Amino acid sequence: MTTEMSDSIARDLEFTPISIQSDKSLNGNVAELWNDTNPLVSWLSRLRGPLNVTTDRFLRRAIEEGGGLPNGMTPEDAIQAVFHVTKADLSPTSERMISDILPPEIAQLWQTA
Repeated sequence: MTTEMSDSIARDLEFTPISIQSDKSLNGNVAELWNDTNPLVSWLSRLRGPLNVTTDRFLRRAIEEGGGLPNGMTPEDAIQAVFHVTKADLSPTSERMISDILPPEIAQLWQTA
């Protein structure tokens, strides 16, 4: 996704409040969850172009290994859950932009979420 696309989608999510009840609480909005807390990484990610990540690598590395999934939850289930919640707060234009850039296997999860 280009930086411009990312900024546009962040604006859609900017006013979606989040609040988790428990000793681990989040206050703010959904867009803040996408902000990188490392200033150097954040700056570099705005300079470089979009990454080309294969579906298998994304499912295995980002979701299965790095996502902290509960036992029994598949990467696909986690992706669909996130997509379902995210789509509720996006404009139709942002939904189409995301759908158009996803690899076919992930786009199918997006469409069914």
